[in-house]
Amino acid sequence: DCCPSISWAAVDYRNRKKAMYYYTRRCYAPVIVAAAAKMIHDRPQHTIIDSITVSAINHSLLPQTALLSCRLVDANLNIADEFNCPLSISPGTAERVLLPKSFSSPQNPDCSFIHIQLRNEEEIIAQNTFFYVPDKYFHFSCPSVDVRTERVDELNWNLVLTAKNLVKDVHLDCDFDADLSDDFFDLLICTPLTIKIKTDMPIDDIASKIRINSVNSIVAKRR
Repeated sequence: DCCPSISWAAVDYRNRKKAMYYYTRRCYAPVIVAAAAKMIHDRPQHTIIDSITVSAINHSLLPQTALLSCRLVDANLNIADEFNCPLSISPGTAERVLLPKSFSSPQNPDCSFIHIQLRNEEEIIAQNTFFYVPDKYFHFSCPSVDVRTERVDELNWNLVLTAKNLVKDVHLDCDFDADLSDDFFDLLICTPLTIKIKTDMPIDDIASKIRINSVNSIVAKRR
C-alpha cells in the first residue's frame, strides 16, 4: 500500500505484513496438504458429499516420508474419528488418499471439521483444514485461549497460545511495530503454539499491548 487503505496488498504503507502475506506464504510452502470433496445430487438443487480425498503435494527437491494424519474434530476439539496413513512423496509429485466414508457425513457438519497433518518424527511438515460448511454457517463458540509471554532478550519475545476450543484466523493486533513469525493462523489442537515476536524497541509489558482477534470473536458477538 502507498497509504492507509483496505486493499489486496500483502504489505501495508508502513511495511507491515497483512493477512495476504501469511496466507500466500502457506500456499507456496514447499510441501502442502489439502482436501477436496466429491459432491453428488441426492435431489434437485441439493448436493451432499460423496467422498473426500486428501492430497499431499511435494514441491521441494527432496523426497518426503511422513505420516498423514486426518482427524474429524468438533468445535471443542473433541476427536470423533481418526485416520492415519504413511506416505512417501517424491519431489515434484503428489499422493492422493481417499478418506473413510465416516469422514464424508459427520453427525453435526455445522460444528465439525477435518484437521489434516503431514508429520514426521521431528516436526509437522504441513497442515490444513476442511470445513463442511462456510464460515458463516459454522457454530463457532467464544474463543478460549490461554496466553503466556516469555522474554528472550530486549527485542525478542515468545507468545505462547493454548486453545481450549477451535479458534479460526487468529490475528495478533499489536500496538507496536513488530515482526511476527506467524499471524492469521488457526488454533486447531490443545498443544501450545509459540509465536516469535521481534520488536523495534524494548517493551516491558508486551502482553498488555497485544489484542487477539479471530473469526470466533466476531461471530460470537453477533449471536
